[in-house]
Amino acid sequence: MGVYIPREDVDRAGKIGLYEYFRMTSPNVLKRKGSDFCHVDHDSLCMKRSGEWWWHSRGLYGRNAISYLIIAEDMDFQTAVLAVLGAVPEDYLAGARAMTGSVDRNIDDNSEKILQMPEKDLNNEGVRDYLFSRGIDKSVTDYFISTGSIYQDRKYKSVCFVGYDKDHIPRLVNVRATRGTFKQNVLGSDRRYGFMNRCDDSSSVHLFEAPIDMLSYACLINEAGYDFRAFNLLSMSGITGTRRTDGSVLLPSCLDQYFKDYPQIENVYIHFDNDAAGLNAGINIKAALKDRNVRVILQYPPEGVKDVNEYLQAKRKGNLIDSIRRAEHAMEL
Repeated sequence: MGVYIPREDVDRAGKIGLYEYFRMTSPNVLKRKGSDFCHVDHDSLCMKRSGEWWWHSRGLYGRNAISYLIIAEDMDFQTAVLAVLGAVPEDYLAGARAMTGSVDRNIDDNSEKILQMPEKDLNNEGVRDYLFSRGIDKSVTDYFISTGSIYQDRKYKSVCFVGYDKDHIPRLVNVRATRGTFKQNVLGSDRRYGFMNRCDDSSSVHLFEAPIDMLSYACLINEAGYDFRAFNLLSMSGITGTRRTDGSVLLPSCLDQYFKDYPQIENVYIHFDNDAAGLNAGINIKAALKDRNVRVILQYPPEGVKDVNEYLQAKRKGNLIDSIRRAEHAMEL
């Protein structure tokens, strides 16, 4: 059974256009195109401030963010509504239309964002059960709960993954539904930070696309006889870099900030998904780090395994040999 969404919440979400949605969730993907905007990775995906959008190359059209998530992202209606509601503060709509003349003035600016952390629930039992169903040991889950990096939100019973800065101030919250596929960074999240485990004694960092993969790798570390708390683990809030006009690649903002905060890092282990996006992201990060004194090691799951979580579950079911063997190769810089 899905989560009940009040009619007024559905109506509220329906008034949010795609431009507004992207502006509040991932403003770095917006690029001005005349008086309108387009997506930096898809020039034919165009948006108006009025809410309408067209994806010309795919022949798609819609009037709000919900229609985009359903038509272009293949979400079901409820998941799409929850995604929009998770991106919009309660008091936004009252002044939304009045702001349209100036909302784009700081599209890439994180400095004025206020992190809208979901209210914590009275317990974390639903989160524990969900992560356990994904193969995550309860001891690993409980550790991150104890540090405040994982909690259950009160309204939708989703799992919240919190990203902190070096002073342990929360900067980002990634929410994932415990039922369904909904996942979203909440309003005010600063994508320069990510869900992580920090160990100042280590000169290495292990990178992941998603919190579930990071937790899965923590379980694999423990199963190998080590303590995952002695490892730097970082779930990045976005794996794509930005290319300059000369073709060179900038580091993803999350990794760039990480090097600023933890300059002792000498080794980067990449555990991205075994697909085109994950492979390309690893190559781009290697290229962006070529002039630094940093060693990059690419460690992807074996052929036929999508990601670290799938590897963990397959290994435990006996579908893989009983070792932490991945299709890996070292790339010396």
